[in-house]
Formats: sequence, structure tokens, C-alpha cells
Amino acid sequence: MSRPPRDGLVMSFRGDGSYAAEAPRRELPPSAVLRAEYGLVPFAGRDAELERLLAWLRAPDRAAVRLVHGPGGHGKSRLAMRLAALARDEGWHAGALRPGTPVRDVVRLAAAGVAVLVVVDDAEADPDRVLALLRAVAEATGGAAVRVLLLARTDGAWLRVLAEDADDRVAALLRAPSLRLTGLPDPRREYDRAAVAFAAHLGRPRPASPAAGSWESPLEAHAAALADVLGDVPGAGPGDPLLRVLQHERRYWRRAAPPGLGPAHLEAVVAALTLYGGDASAVLAALPAFAGEPAALVHRALAWAAELFPPAAEGGGGAPHAPRPDRLGEDHVAATLDAVLDDGVAAILTEGQVRRALLVIGRLLPRHPAATRAVAVLARAHPRTVLLEGARLLRGLARPEPMAGLLAAALEAHADGATALEVARSLWPNDARTAPLHAAAVAVAVGPLRGGTGPEQLTLAGLHLEAAVGLASLGRAREAVAVAESIVAYLRGLPQEYLVVRRLLARALTVACDCLALAGLDRPAAEAGEEAVGLRRQVLAELAGATWPGHVWVRGMAEQELAHSLARASYPLRRAAGETRVLGETRAADETRAADETRAADETRAADETRAADETRAAALLDEAIALDGAHRFAEAAAQLPPSGAQAREQRAVNPLLDEALRFDAGRWSIAVPADARR
Repeated sequence: MSRPPRDGLVMSFRGDGSYAAEAPRRELPPSAVLRAEYGLVPFAGRDAELERLLAWLRAPDRAAVRLVHGPGGHGKSRLAMRLAALARDEGWHAGALRPGTPVRDVVRLAAAGVAVLVVVDDAEADPDRVLALLRAVAEATGGAAVRVLLLARTDGAWLRVLAEDADDRVAALLRAPSLRLTGLPDPRREYDRAAVAFAAHLGRPRPASPAAGSWESPLEAHAAALADVLGDVPGAGPGDPLLRVLQHERRYWRRAAPPGLGPAHLEAVVAALTLYGGDASAVLAALPAFAGEPAALVHRALAWAAELFPPAAEGGGGAPHAPRPDRLGEDHVAATLDAVLDDGVAAILTEGQVRRALLVIGRLLPRHPAATRAVAVLARAHPRTVLLEGARLLRGLARPEPMAGLLAAALEAHADGATALEVARSLWPNDARTAPLHAAAVAVAVGPLRGGTGPEQLTLAGLHLEAAVGLASLGRAREAVAVAESIVAYLRGLPQEYLVVRRLLARALTVACDCLALAGLDRPAAEAGEEAVGLRRQVLAELAGATWPGHVWVRGMAEQELAHSLARASYPLRRAAGETRVLGETRAADETRAADETRAADETRAADETRAADETRAAALLDEAIALDGAHRFAEAAAQLPPSGAQAREQRAVNPLLDEALRFDAGRWSIAVPADARR
């Protein structure tokens, strides 16, 4: 195994435990000096976070996972690289997991007795690969320690999906609290440190410290320092420091370009690499800038880009990396989008290129709202891919609202019922940021409830309930109540001897409980919640003697459902108890003014007894929910599941659509309850 290189170079994890390093070029483009791996600005300012990560690294656990999240440019990569350098000093093999590296290689290295720290950057962009890595780590037994450090811009729904994976071992790995990187405590000090480093590296005078700076991240402070060291481009205003650096970057591209490549070619190739990824030769040939040009010019442009932005991984066919920092490439795409995306280009994109384009566009939209047309262009050529992949990518966006709105428009224009159903199932109806897209998907997917207990009808009932959850999350409580109560009435009209009907009715009553509570109707909410609890208990009692395949798993789900209903019912019951007390005191005051002290005392006593009974029931429900939630038996269930999920469905005679209707996820089905309901 090769000796790990020192700090200041980007470490890339390989399966054999060796490392690859990117060394700085002799003549760097302006953007390169901003990159964390070159270490031109010494590590500083994150000492507390580093100490917490070192404690996590040195803990006795065999395997552990930690998330560091924050907006782009807040120092996640720089912090991870410093941790990796210190880990290597302590004998660990540490580095970033390159694209294409089999995740099992991490486990194989640990099994050979080598302690491994693997860093996964942009974890939210590929949650499936992260999940595969975590499952491999969770399944491994014995061997040396493994640490997985996830870097992401957000800790949103993508992480929630991983944490609620059916494998409890994966969920256990994610129990450590995430580490959020916030803004700059001293922006001027960060600017000064960067200005000193850049001026020394470039051999230029150090600029004077600005009187004040409104930079929100280390990257912005560093970019401002670099732009001041380089000096302004003629005709350019002060503006965004990243845009000022981008102007210098474009000048560098022109100086470094080979003969035959003009500014339009250069800007188009960099934008295409950023938007579609490195393997974009076919796309380049289709760009307007290269129309009618010989193939040799396309190859020359790719060779120039590979020299400027070295390939991200060995074995990648020499495909160049996109410009970094990512923010710089995204801003360049926003400025040149019309040159690299039209209907003709969209038609030849692969599914992977569409997925990457959606991610880049989703990230830049909050800063560049004029880029909205891009989603419509992609959707015309690849409607299903755009809708399904776009909805999935929303989980990893720090600000998903702009992309969610565009996807909703695309869905109404292009989606069929089946695609809309998949979109609805991929979203969390209680996330207010994406609830409008969920509502649009449900509107396209659902049909009228015609009665009957068929799987399709019950699936539609489940979707209507999700619509109620979404409406409540948007603050439209009265509309949510109407939808939830209509589904309750529909399910009451079905034969109650079917277990599936009662399970779904209990869910509908729990949703109605939440919606009524948000509408301020606490007593009806408490009644709906307690009815749901009663149904859940009946279901559990019937499952106690079940012996059919998969019954243990279903019983575990039923226990979790009961815990959820218990907890939700306790909130309006507690608030109703408070209202009863106030009402009793008011009545007592009125009766006292009428000089009927005896009746006033009776009213107060009755109110106190009702309040005490409500509070006792609420506390009992909540205590039972907590006990059940800690005791539900997923590990036991997993051990008793038949080898084939399809076989279990066949033996239980349950249609896969019905499995979707009955799928339960406490986070997915919970509606935020106001704080005063928890008193």
C-alpha cells in the first residue's frame, strides 16, 4: 500500500488502500486558488467543529457515520480534508470516495485490519449510493474501525429517508447528531487571511482591508479577496465577488485556449461540462457554438478542458471535471444557458445527463430565477425522467421551492396518472416547501372514489389522505379537515371485517385528528384521535394469534402505527383540558357574580374533574406511545420475513398497490402541531 500523502492535497480513496493526489498546476486559473484541496489559505476558524469530529473518529465504535452540512462555500471540504490529514497521522487510511469506486471496497479494507475514514462529498446528490455504502458498513462484522463522513448542503428529506431505512442497523449508524456549519464570525479576518495568502502566491500587492463586508461564507470572503488581488476587469462593477472572479476566469480561458477556439466555444464547453458532466462529446457537437465545425475542433475543446479541469477519477476515460468551486460553475451556466440548452440538445441527452442538469439547475435557481425555462425544455424531451428524478432531487436541495414549482408546471403539462402517482409517493406531503408539487401530483393521479375494497380504490383513499396532510402543512386546515373527513366517511361505508379497511380508517382518523387540531377544533380532534387508538388496538389484538408469512413484520408496523396514533391523540386532548379549565373558571366567575357560590364551586369542581381526566388520558396515551415506539420489534420481524418479498405478497394475496396504500412512515404522515398543543 502506498504511503498517504500529506495535508494540502486532495485524497482519493481506492479499494487497495492507496491514494491519488491532485497537485497544483504551475499556472493555475483564478478559480483554482479558491479550491480547498490546494490549501493556499491555511485551515482556521473551525477548531470547535474539528474537535467534535476528532472525538467521533476516536470513539470505540466499530462503525459510525456523521453528517456535516451547510450551504456551498461554508468550509465543509476544507474541514473534512483537515480531519483526514489528522486521521492519517494517527494511522487511518482516509480520503474521499471517488465516483465509480465500489462501496464494498471500503468494507474489504476494514476487514483486512485497516482503519478507514471515507468522505462522501455531495452526499445529497446520490442518496442511493450513500445508502448502499451504509448498508455495506452495517452488514460487515469484525475488522477494523470504519468512519463515514457525509458532506452535504442540507440535512433535509434525503437524510430522513436514509435514517428511516427498513434496516435498523442503517438507522443506528445515523443516530449521531449532524454538524451544521454556519456563517462567518469574523468576515474581515477571513478576508485578510485570504488576501495575504493570494497576494503572496500570485506575487501581487496585498489589497487594503475593506471597511466592511457582507460575505456570508468563507468562499465569498476568499473570492472577494482574490478579486481585489487580481483587480477589477475593465467595465465591471463591484457586485458579487464570485461573479468578479468568474470574469477573471473567462479571461484566463481565452489566454490558455489553443488556436481555433474562440470565446463562444470556450464558454459553451465549460457550461456543458458543468451542466451535463465530463462525458459530453456528443452534446458539444450539437451545441450552436460548434454547428458546422469539424469533429477535430470538438476533440480539441475537450482536450483543453481536460487540461484546465483535470479528470475527477482514474479510469474515467479522460473526461474533464466540471469547474470548481461548484458555485462558480453554476453561475457560469446561468449566464450561458441559452447557448447550451435548447430542444435539439435536450433530445440527445442521456438519463444521467438529464439528472445532473436538474441538480445543477435546482441549485442555481434561487440565485438565478431567469433560468426557469431550462426545466420546461428538459421536460419536453424527457418528461418522465424530469418528473421522477426532479422530485427525487428535491430532497437534497437547500431551497427546493423554485424547482418544485417548475416541476408542478411540467407535471400538469406532461404527466400521466402512473407517473404522477410515482411523483406523489416520492414526496413528503407534510413538507410545506414541496407540498404544492405533491398536491399537483395527487390531482393528476387520483380518480373518484367509487366504493369497494379493491387495492386501487384503497390506494386512491391513501392519496387523498396525503392530500389532506399536504393542505394542512400549507396552513389550509379547514380544507384539510374536509378532505380527511370525506375519506373517513368513505372508509366507514366499507365492510369493517377487512383488516386492511380498519387499518386505513385508523390512519384517516389520525390525519383528521391532526387537521381538526390545526383548525382549533380540539374536542372533535381528541375524539377522532381516541377512535383511531381504539381501532389500532383492535388490529393488534387480532394480529396476536396470526401465523401467516410476514405476520411479525405487519405486527411491528401495527405497533408503530398505534404509537403514532397515541401520540397524535394526546395533543388535542391536552389542549382541550386547558380549554375546559378556562371555561370552568369563567362559568364560576359568572355564577359568583350572581351570588350562587355553591353552584360556582360545583362548576369549578366539574371542570377540574374533566380537565384532570383529560390530562390523565393524554398522559397515559403519550406514555404508551413512548413505550410502544421503543419496543416495536423490527429486528425480530426482519429475522422472520420470508426470503422473497414477492412470495410474501403472493401468500398474503396482497396487491403491490395495496402495499403502497398501507405503507406507514411516522414522519411522512405527521402534521406539525402548534407548540401550545404540546403543553
